Amino acid sequence: MQYESNKESLASAVSEQEAALERAEKELALAFETKDKLEKVLPLYKQEEEAYLKLSESAHVGMLDAIDKTRKRIEKEEEYQAQDLIIAREKAAMEQTQRKIRQLLSDNERQLREQRAQLAEKINRLEAELIKQEHRRSLLELKAPQDGVVKDMATHTVGTVTQPGTILMTLVPLTDTLRAEVWLQNQDVGFVRPGQDVKLKLTAFQFQKYGMVNGNVEHVAADARDAGQQPPGEQSASSANPLTYRTLISLDDQKLFTEMKSYDLFPGMQVMAEIKLGERSVLEYLLSPVRRAFHQAGRER
Repeated sequence: MQYESNKESLASAVSEQEAALERAEKELALAFETKDKLEKVLPLYKQEEEAYLKLSESAHVGMLDAIDKTRKRIEKEEEYQAQDLIIAREKAAMEQTQRKIRQLLSDNERQLREQRAQLAEKINRLEAELIKQEHRRSLLELKAPQDGVVKDMATHTVGTVTQPGTILMTLVPLTDTLRAEVWLQNQDVGFVRPGQDVKLKLTAFQFQKYGMVNGNVEHVAADARDAGQQPPGEQSASSANPLTYRTLISLDDQKLFTEMKSYDLFPGMQVMAEIKLGERSVLEYLLSPVRRAFHQAGRER
């Protein structure tokens, strides 16, 4: 990564400058030590020079020996003065090295700030692009509001183009309670009310053997529909244009129970409903044809 490479370069440059600073510190310490020694021995060289000059005047020593002592004293004084130059030079080198280190760190910090600003801008662009892509993907996905089973699909071909408003599929929820949908004929709707008992015969199970499912009328549509809008097999042939009422039946149980076992009920099963409208005696049942014939007697065009 670029960051790791820059980090290694900075560490190498700082390490190089720190090594130079360490050398300058050693040179400075050595210069101070040499100057301190010369400062201690210079008086001795002066005394030795003066002693030889006095002895040369009395001819106890030669003039050349006195001159040699003077030369040594001058060399030590020059060496002493040179240490001041060395000390000043090493101090300047140390200050320059420290400035380089500070400059390296400052440049690196500035570069990191610039990179952070660039990365923040890039992150903002990517986040905006991510939101855009997620929104675009959400438009390509159809999500059901709850778990269920797909019952019918309008097409099974990949890449098929459908018209706006087309019902692509029917979803049967897994957790919803099953209800029966039946159709009341026009002549029966006036006697049906919510709450009436209902017995449902399932086409998949012979009611003589497996029994029927108990339920109650839950809802009766406020308006009738044309028979052509009903499911196949439930249209009435008593009229050229029969009208029926959609009625919902709530089930007492979500399974069909027998003495031996139970059977699951599934959406789409065909049923026939027997709605209990009331009760009458056997005599009323037997006399009902007579009463009907009596009321219709004498009606003739």
